[in-house]
Amino acid sequence: MKNKEFTWAEAKAQDWKNYLSPVRPSVSELAVMEKYFVELLNSNPKKILKLAVLGCTVEYRDLAHKYGMKVTLIDFSKLHYKILSEQHMFYRGAENFLELDWKKMQVKEKFDIILGDLVVNMLNTEDRDSMLKHISQMLTSNGVFISRDWIKPDKNFSNFADVVKYIRKKYPHVNFYASTAGFVYPAYINETEFADVDKLKSDLEDLKKKKLVSSDEYGYWRDRLKYEIKGISAPSLKSLNKQFSKYFKIISIKEGVDIFSDIFKIHFLKK
Repeated sequence: MKNKEFTWAEAKAQDWKNYLSPVRPSVSELAVMEKYFVELLNSNPKKILKLAVLGCTVEYRDLAHKYGMKVTLIDFSKLHYKILSEQHMFYRGAENFLELDWKKMQVKEKFDIILGDLVVNMLNTEDRDSMLKHISQMLTSNGVFISRDWIKPDKNFSNFADVVKYIRKKYPHVNFYASTAGFVYPAYINETEFADVDKLKSDLEDLKKKKLVSSDEYGYWRDRLKYEIKGISAPSLKSLNKQFSKYFKIISIKEGVDIFSDIFKIHFLKK
């Protein structure tokens, strides 16, 4: 019998091509990272940068190959890597894949850049600390960990209906999922540190019954929740900065120019 979490990961990977930002990096967020890459390469044009991606984020791999970096991917599932590698990328190149648990990973090679897309949001506080410790050990002396992070919103919503009411007024012409996702998941985080997906699904059904969402809006959210067994963890910016500071010096905190950019931060962290 397959492990439940592995089955979930396989199904989630298959569905990943259907996701939109902010769950995936946006164009403006990728531009923030690309600007840093260009500046780094301009300062040492002959150097081939060693870059590691935690997970198999195709947008990050695409960007790294564009600039001729030596790319290593670190994920707990080789099948996950195979599935995501079938997605579209403008640039491709050689990749080294390591099948490792982020909480326990030990890699002899040192990296100039390590990229993580919402990786801090997949772990509870204790496991996140363990991962950060290992990441710091994997960087070169001047290496940088670039982490895109889902932050607890300043606006505290308690359910999906409250988010919908807010979005209808503030962003009536923006894609429904893109405008709601950043608020919805954090609204359901409970004592487990993760979002209660069952409650979220139940509330989505209520929205449909009350006709507060269109059939398309409901359908897209329903399909994205189909393979969820636990939602994200969304620490406050203050608590995450404190945890980062245990292993890194915070160089800067940037963001894109999307409507959800105040909830998604890009941390540049030096060993």
